[in-house]
Amino acid sequence: MTYDYRHGFGLTENKKHLVIYVLAVILILSLFVFGKVITGYATYTGEVVKVLNETKSDLSVCETGLTNANNDIAKYLSDIAVMKPLFDTCKTNLNSTQTLLETCGKEKTSLKAENAETELKYDALASHAAMDICCLRGVTVASWSIVDNFILCSGNKTVSCTK
Repeated sequence: MTYDYRHGFGLTENKKHLVIYVLAVILILSLFVFGKVITGYATYTGEVVKVLNETKSDLSVCETGLTNANNDIAKYLSDIAVMKPLFDTCKTNLNSTQTLLETCGKEKTSLKAENAETELKYDALASHAAMDICCLRGVTVASWSIVDNFILCSGNKTVSCTK
C-alpha cells in the first residue's frame, strides 16, 4: 500500500479558485447583511440612549419640582401651625363680641322702652305742671309749651283746666 499525498485536498487549481471566490462572495454577503444589522443596532442603540438621556433630564426637572413643592408644602404647614392659635383666638373673640353685641341689643331695646315710659311720665308731669301754672287765670283750656326748660303759657300744647 502506498500513500498518495495530494496537496489541496485533491482540488485542482480551478476548483481552488472557485472555492476561494465562493468563500469571498459568502464573506461579502455576510458582511453586507450583518453590517446592516450591526449598523441598525448601533443606530437603534443611539436612539435609545438619546431617549434615555432626555428621560433622565425630564426626571431631574420633575425631582427638582417635587423638592420645591415639598418645601412649599412644609412652609405652608408651618404657617398654618403658626396661624391656627391666632385663628382660634379670633374665633373666641368673635364669639365674645357676638355675645356682647346681643347683650347690648337687648339692653338697647330695654332702654328704648324705659325711655318711652320716661317720656310719657315727663309729658304727664309737664302737663300737670302746666295746668297748675297756666290755669290760674280762670281759663277752661290753656295752651302751653316748654322753652329752655321753662313752662310758658303759650304754645302748641293744650291742657284742660277743669279738674
